[in-house]
Amino acid sequence: EQVRRVTITRPDTTIRAVKSEVGSDWSFAGDHEGRIDKQKINEVVRNVTGTQVREFKSDEPKDLSLYGLDHPRTVVTIVSAAPQNASGDGATDADKTETVTRTLRIGAASDLKNEHFFATYSVGDKQSPVVFDISKADVEKFAKEPGDLRDPRIALTDATKVRKFVADRPGRPHAILSLMYDPEGWQFAAPDPGFKADNVEAFKLIEQFTQVKAK
Repeated sequence: EQVRRVTITRPDTTIRAVKSEVGSDWSFAGDHEGRIDKQKINEVVRNVTGTQVREFKSDEPKDLSLYGLDHPRTVVTIVSAAPQNASGDGATDADKTETVTRTLRIGAASDLKNEHFFATYSVGDKQSPVVFDISKADVEKFAKEPGDLRDPRIALTDATKVRKFVADRPGRPHAILSLMYDPEGWQFAAPDPGFKADNVEAFKLIEQFTQVKAK
């Protein structure tokens, strides 16, 4: 299975994350925009599948409101694409895959100290009737804001593929630094300082630029 969408819903916000159809990049959908750090969204997925049941509370609750699960405090939904066995010339992409939805719903505290919370875990669209509780530490893993998931990288560039680097400042007649890559390595472009570029140091500079992150 490949996770395609992740949604975190709380009373005050909804965060929607979608994976690119090609590659492994993630981005926001809905009310938020921008790239998502794939390691951070993968951590959310792992936290859902790795959540530990502390104690089972009820197999067939008559009233979910008693557990705060009629209006959960947090809902985490994971939608995955599961390959199917359909084949043949007439089979379409829709025939070959189906989606699987997994949902963790977190309700009210199950103790007076707010150290554990009621929850359900469902596979499919229907909410599971099995109520259990989980730790506060597990609940807090899903207290995410969009900024917590945002990809902080500024330049999405592989340093080994850069062929031109220019550092400039507004108001100057010429670039502060201009480098060009040729078969012999990195060379100074105009304005030529009159000496050769250090190929190793030039690459280090470009690598540092590609690793700059926003705070």
